Amino acid sequence: ESCQKTVVKKNTIKNAGEEAIWLRQAPESSAYENIITAKCNASAIRISESEKSKAIGNTISTKGDGIYVYESASVEVAKNKVTSSQNAINVNTNSKTASIHDNTIVFAGEFGIRVYTGSTSSKIYKNIIKKYAANKKATEAYAIGIYQSGGTGKELTKISENTVNGTGKLTERHAIRLSESDYVVIDKNIANKADGYGIVALSSNNVTISNNQ
Repeated sequence: ESCQKTVVKKNTIKNAGEEAIWLRQAPESSAYENIITAKCNASAIRISESEKSKAIGNTISTKGDGIYVYESASVEVAKNKVTSSQNAINVNTNSKTASIHDNTIVFAGEFGIRVYTGSTSSKIYKNIIKKYAANKKATEAYAIGIYQSGGTGKELTKISENTVNGTGKLTERHAIRLSESDYVVIDKNIANKADGYGIVALSSNNVTISNNQ
């Protein structure tokens, strides 16, 4: 059963064995300013089958995904500080119109921000990714990866004003990688020492790439 407008706020959760916080079928609910450490491969915060829910201002250190959004709409992920052995922020499977902004990703073993599989018309802006693709055995790992998650003519996917820091020592670990995603704007991003290309766009139409460094 759904739990509408639930607030999980200012908790300290240590050594969680599964999801530390799971907002499932919880529209307009939020996880605010929690401190989470987790030693398992589950997500620290999971939002699923929810609309207009939020994960804001949390501090996360985990072996799994930091924040995982699944089959949800209009979710906001903002102002979190994430250390993750896998994906720091993972928005997946028809999670449309997500807003991902002002997060600091201290360390990501795989993706810093991953938006995949029908998660269309997202807005990804003003995030700082300090270290990504740290797991050299990962089959793919990018600072920001977008796959089959473009926008529409009316509502674009936008990637703007993000800062990515790599080591400049690896290959195929691109700062921003776009694949099979149409109607995307990539604007005013900064990639320092990308581990691969700064920006890659594959099999994607109606893409604007401008004012990046």
